[in-house]
Amino acid sequence: MNLAFYTGATGLGAFQGALNIVGNNIANSNTIGYKPETVSFENLLYTHMYVNAESEPLVGTGVKSQSNGITFGTSTYRTTENALDFAIVGDGFFVIEKNGNTTYTRAGAFQMGSDGTGNYYLCTTDGSYVLDSTGNRIQIEQDPETGNYIHDGIAGKIAVVQFENQQALETLSGNRFAQTDESGEPVILNEENHPVRSRILEQSGTVMASEMTNMILAQRGFQMSSKVVQTADEIEDIVNNLRK
Repeated sequence: MNLAFYTGATGLGAFQGALNIVGNNIANSNTIGYKPETVSFENLLYTHMYVNAESEPLVGTGVKSQSNGITFGTSTYRTTENALDFAIVGDGFFVIEKNGNTTYTRAGAFQMGSDGTGNYYLCTTDGSYVLDSTGNRIQIEQDPETGNYIHDGIAGKIAVVQFENQQALETLSGNRFAQTDESGEPVILNEENHPVRSRILEQSGTVMASEMTNMILAQRGFQMSSKVVQTADEIEDIVNNLRK
């Protein structure tokens, strides 16, 4: 009965992990540029069954869940009136820098940010700087006659990079990603293939219908695993009482 108990217990942990991923996807259904995570299940250890058979049949001892990657398919776009809203049409990532750390994102809801010297640069909402193709911050010029800041032409300065294996990017907080050894080095797109468009934003890639279905499946799996644990405990209790 210990085998049944541990199998049910691992199922509880696996489906709880699946629910966590689904819940995070649903919570970010309105996050600009968010890409939902997917979940998969894997078998744990197998052991030989105690039967006299030449084939030596195996029995599983549980299951585990893990993130199976990120869904990078293109989401829908929303037109805005903000000249500092940008979106990448197709594959690619904006390059973001803060405190010397470089990360990547699909979210293009940018704004003006000052470095304390009177100059203004293209920034994210948390103060990270958006970089150009040379790795420098993008300064927003000011019209000397009117004093207004010039937003035209910024889209062409924003760097867009691609990775050979973008599925291997590390997911960070919010909608940021970090480079890994498996993802490869970032490759900057040339000007002919520059996919940045202004005054539009890419919406979250979460599909609520799919996530609700996944949530129901995970809940049912959690309930069944809980029942296995309960049944195994009840049978063990009966066996112990018989020994008395």
